[in-house]
Amino acid sequence: MMRYLSAFAVAVSVLMALNAQAGESISVFGLPLGGQLKPQPKICPHNWLKAKSPCWLTGLGRVYKSSDRMGVLHMPNPDALPRWAAYAQFTLVLDKDGELKIVSVATHTIDDEDNIAKSIISRFGSPTATETAQHRFSSRIWNLQRIYIKMLCAYRSSLSDRDYCEVRFSSPRAKAELDRLSAEALKRESTRPASP
Repeated sequence: MMRYLSAFAVAVSVLMALNAQAGESISVFGLPLGGQLKPQPKICPHNWLKAKSPCWLTGLGRVYKSSDRMGVLHMPNPDALPRWAAYAQFTLVLDKDGELKIVSVATHTIDDEDNIAKSIISRFGSPTATETAQHRFSSRIWNLQRIYIKMLCAYRSSLSDRDYCEVRFSSPRAKAELDRLSAEALKRESTRPASP
């Protein structure tokens, strides 16, 4: 009986440690993914290029069918960012309590696709999934315990006149929500008729 109780106690302590670790924020570009933005960014001044701290280029709008808020953040010191992110667009998603759920970084060139991947690999290791360029897209995914990263790059085509890469850093909570919404969408799609 004591052996079972001690095994149970070890299992509970491991689960508590994993839950505590999963609940911690992780710094991405100096932003606390899975945590609170402190201090809260303000709306950028009219001359936003002179801003000394991160500020919102757009107000925080609501995300469709959600209480989440989303906005574009100006990062004032491009020299403190990796070259590929220095002049990229940063879009952040926060929940109703202000927890940072997603940091999305959009570049407008794919010249840096390998450099972006090498930059992420240097911190988070090799991708857990890779899809090479098919139909003018390529993607890489890092599905880790404390962070989910998806890098999607698109090449110039008749549908788009520009190349771009988007790297989305998601908290475990955001990833779980995305999985749930994807499952719901697949379930809805399965009930559609196949023919007219």
